[in-house]
Amino acid sequence: MIPPSSYLTTWDFSADPCETSGSKFLGILCSFPQGNSTSRITALELDSVGYDGFLPPRIGTFTALTTLELIGNRFRGSVPETIKNLNKLTRISLSGNFTGGIWTWIYRLKKLERINQSGNQLSGRIPARISKLRRLTHLTLSNNELSQRIPSFYALENLQILELDSNMLIGSLPKLPPGLTTLRLSHNKLTGHITS
Repeated sequence: MIPPSSYLTTWDFSADPCETSGSKFLGILCSFPQGNSTSRITALELDSVGYDGFLPPRIGTFTALTTLELIGNRFRGSVPETIKNLNKLTRISLSGNFTGGIWTWIYRLKKLERINQSGNQLSGRIPARISKLRRLTHLTLSNNELSQRIPSFYALENLQILELDSNMLIGSLPKLPPGLTTLRLSHNKLTGHITS
C-alpha cells in the first residue's frame, strides 16, 4: 500500500532516478563517478513517509548504497538477509519498523559507522560479532525485546554512543570501550557496577 503522502507517488518509474531531476525521486541520492557514464544510487533516505508491507530482498542489489534510512514507516517482518551484500554501507537506520532478531550476518558490513535499530520488536541476544565492526561510532538498539547478556564491545575503539535502554537485558555489564561518551542502559534487568 502506498499512501498519497508517500515519496513513491512522486516517482516517475519510466525514468532512471539518477538521470533525472532530483525532485522526481525524493529520498534517492546518486553518485556520478568521473570518467564513468554509469551513475549509482548511493543513499535511500525514506524516513516517516508511511511505507507499509515488507522490504523486498531486491534491496541487496543496490550495492553502491552507503546510507539506508527507513525510520518510522510500517515495514513488517524481518530485515532481508540480502542487505549483507551492501558492503559499502556506513549508516543504517531502520528504527520503528521490523521484527525478528538482530542479524547474525551484520559483522559482514565492515564499513558500518552507525546502526540505529531502536523501536522495533527485535528479540533474542545481541550478536557478539558486532564487535568486529571496528569503525562503529554509534550503536542504538533501544526499545526492543532484546534479552540475555550484553556482549563485550571493548574492541570497538571508535564507539562513542551505546544505547541499549528499554530491553530485557540481564547480567553484569562487560568492560566498556575507552572512547564511549554516551551510555544508556535504563529499563533493563542488569546487575553490578559499570566498569571502565
